Amino acid sequence: MIIQPYQPETDDIPYSLLMLADPDIRRIDRHLANGRMFLGYQHPDAQAVAAAIVNASESILEITNIATDPSLQGRGYGKQMVAFIIEFARQHGYATLQVGTGNSSLDQLGFYQKCGFRISSIIPDFFIHDDPPIFENGIRCLDMVLLTQSVSVLSD
Repeated sequence: MIIQPYQPETDDIPYSLLMLADPDIRRIDRHLANGRMFLGYQHPDAQAVAAAIVNASESILEITNIATDPSLQGRGYGKQMVAFIIEFARQHGYATLQVGTGNSSLDQLGFYQKCGFRISSIIPDFFIHDDPPIFENGIRCLDMVLLTQSVSVLSD
């Protein structure tokens, strides 16, 4: 997979892809305005995955959005993007990478844990005001589950 930074002069924002992970376009726009986006391509004309990141603090980088084209899911593109972001975080001196997902996002919770993240906290009622309410797996999405992993380079 080819991963490259989003170039606003030449790349369109892949809203249809990003909205698979977050249906609130205003939230997506806020994240993009305050961070960076990377695009992953199966080959030069086939976008497979997109991810947005922001500085959560001086030492924490946050993945605010990551989504893989549904027809390409299960082929490792999402994991490759996460690995790319982990290395990006290391190279830029972050100690921790974090990601948040809804309490109802069972597949995403499993995906992030397979990528080495651990549940670190829950923000109750984070999604309570989403209109319309989000339901996944028969569960109303109300709480944000935060997952983190250390990305610090260990020194000898």
